[in-house]
Amino acid sequence: MPRIIDAGEGDEYMIVEPGLDGHYKFIRRNNNGWIVLRELETDEERIVSYEQFARMRGRGSARRTVRGGVATDTDALGPFHYLDADDPKLGVKERQRRTALRKQLKRARTLYFYMRRFDSQPKPSTYSRKLVPFLNDTFKEAEKYGFDWQPSPNVMRIALRTHGRPGNRNLGNIFANSFTHKVSKWPEWVDNLKRETITYYWRPHVRMDTAQSYFMSRFDEERVARGVPSLESPSKSTIKDWLNKSETKELFAEKFGRRNAHKRFVGTVESIKAVRPLEYVMIDHTQTDVWFLITDAEGNVVGVRRAYLVYAIDVYSHMVLGDYLTFEAPSVHTLMKCIKEVSRPKIELEEEFGEAKGATDGWGKVGTYIIDNGLEGIGVSLQTVLEAVGIDVIFAALRTPEHKTHVERMFGTSNGLWHQLPGGAPGGKNKNKRGEDDGRDTARYTLPQAMRKLRQHIVTCHHVEKSSGIGMSPARKWSLGLRKFGRPTVDDVNTLDRILGKYKRALLTTHGIKLLGERFHDTQEVTALIADMISFEKKRDSRGLGQTAAIWVSTFHDPMDCSFINVLNEATGELVRLPNVFPESTQGLAWSLAKELRHFAEEENLEYHDDYERAHARRALFKHLEETAKDNPKASSKASKKYYAESLTLAPGDKVIEAEVAPSSSGRNGIATTLPVSLRTGHGLAPVGDVRGGQRALDAAARTREKKKAEKLRLEEKAARAVPDGEATPLPQPTIEITGMSKASNGRDSARVADTNVMDLQSYMARRLADKSRRY
Repeated sequence: MPRIIDAGEGDEYMIVEPGLDGHYKFIRRNNNGWIVLRELETDEERIVSYEQFARMRGRGSARRTVRGGVATDTDALGPFHYLDADDPKLGVKERQRRTALRKQLKRARTLYFYMRRFDSQPKPSTYSRKLVPFLNDTFKEAEKYGFDWQPSPNVMRIALRTHGRPGNRNLGNIFANSFTHKVSKWPEWVDNLKRETITYYWRPHVRMDTAQSYFMSRFDEERVARGVPSLESPSKSTIKDWLNKSETKELFAEKFGRRNAHKRFVGTVESIKAVRPLEYVMIDHTQTDVWFLITDAEGNVVGVRRAYLVYAIDVYSHMVLGDYLTFEAPSVHTLMKCIKEVSRPKIELEEEFGEAKGATDGWGKVGTYIIDNGLEGIGVSLQTVLEAVGIDVIFAALRTPEHKTHVERMFGTSNGLWHQLPGGAPGGKNKNKRGEDDGRDTARYTLPQAMRKLRQHIVTCHHVEKSSGIGMSPARKWSLGLRKFGRPTVDDVNTLDRILGKYKRALLTTHGIKLLGERFHDTQEVTALIADMISFEKKRDSRGLGQTAAIWVSTFHDPMDCSFINVLNEATGELVRLPNVFPESTQGLAWSLAKELRHFAEEENLEYHDDYERAHARRALFKHLEETAKDNPKASSKASKKYYAESLTLAPGDKVIEAEVAPSSSGRNGIATTLPVSLRTGHGLAPVGDVRGGQRALDAAARTREKKKAEKLRLEEKAARAVPDGEATPLPQPTIEITGMSKASNGRDSARVADTNVMDLQSYMARRLADKSRRY
């Protein structure tokens, strides 16, 4: 018969056997099976046979108090926890006591159930993203057994840390370490003041010494009011210890914000790793710590501004694949300009620096872009543009620079360069770290000149110097990676030019497309688009018989040029270029300036109906911007930025090349677009992502929909209550003269239509507004 029993190291027993009475600790088992115990009080070893020990365990005279270093606390759970609390003969206090004990028992059993399920997992983890789903899933199972309470993540973590170890947990340990309070040597009012001070300390902007003074002041007032002036106050070190030990994630978040609490309490996640060049590229932007000059054609300074820098960094080699300086605020356009540079060879850098040990060879087709989750990068627009050429997009976590470590580090390296240039502003947003001199007064470089300095630093320093993260220079890592994995390229780079910029849905009719105040039309192209996509027309958007077709289409426009837009033919997957109805005078005109041009022309009464009149208005606007910029050259002036966007800026070394190309209505010169966009269902139209703002944004959207629905009902009721014909004061009857075809066909000089039935113009407009089929 095998002599096996579960006595192991760390076990302690309370034995009440005659001649062996005492508290013992298990030491070992001899080769003959006898058990060696050591009495904790006298430190004397006693040897007990296996048969005797087994009989003591079976009779209950040897009670195990500690198992594997964890107290069993078997006496903490007694029969009083199972007493009936619904006995009608019980008094009020006894019923309350039994009800409380029943709740404690149910709570302890619930915790025990959750901990057993937690220990049985293959890879248990207390990380919130794993613990919360576990609690939710276990709650569904626990409800079947009557456990209707779900512990919070913090309660679960404390229970796992306090009540035993995996495989060694019991209800007694839970009762022994729960539902009790530590005995305090201070009066109850001091404990209450302690909790009040802890709450006060974890308020925002409250310092440690302020909280200590708050406690001591309140303590002095209370002891005088309670008649115990001789009671000594806790020392400052004791108060400080109380406050430090009260720290939790929730209190820390209340004082310093949820983001800082997350960084302090939650383990970090490793950054994305790449195994080949161009697999992952991080792209982000920041405002530079240097001031740049804005000059006119004669070299006169008209403004001083800080620019925005956009970087695209290869995760595998840390190579800078794209860099772009601009005065334009972060937008899809600025990101796409940098992405466009990534996909093309750096010919200008090779001409200036040569091969430079591979430092000028950073280009190719990126597999996945990791983009900041700012408002300028999210949404359908950027996803649609990149997926059109077969490039995936990953959005980094909101306000978490750790997800883009490589590009953030490059921003820090670039700031070291900016701070050494004239006009540098060290310290960034921290005013305490800024120098005494204003960088605007010492600014010397224009934007193109600073761009040349930046690229010189990247090619001659960053790309050829050893990087600590990869153990070699980025240029060497890049070259070795290309030899091993090759370089993927975009099938047709010209597509990036056609879809470069912002995405927007617009309505296509026989009159073309009206977008942001501008109209785009070409008879042949519009006819072809309608013929291809007439099946995409929605019935609710269709006009009456003899009216134009109305089709919603996807458009791409360059924010810096409103002379054209590109329309996605969803039937063929091709991009069709539609020109502005004023093609010459809008060439190179930014959309923002086109809007200002319309307002300027309205204020100055500069009406235009053709290219020449609009060109005159644009010239007058440019002169107005130049005068405004010179009158107010401060950095905060928007006029200098508008003037720079409208002016043509060249730097020493730039080349101006004039060329002639065969005209083409579509801009494709007969070359078909063979890209993934033409092969996909939906042709690359990215789905709309989640609404930003969480539950608050969803609630606001619901309120907006309710307001619109109520407004629609109000207009319909108003139209229904319109005054019948003849009861209101009649308005002058409109007379419409029809000339042209009527005169040619009938030989009459004019024709009159019948009098209209419109008696109340306001009710007519209300009915027209309620009828959505008449709205454009």
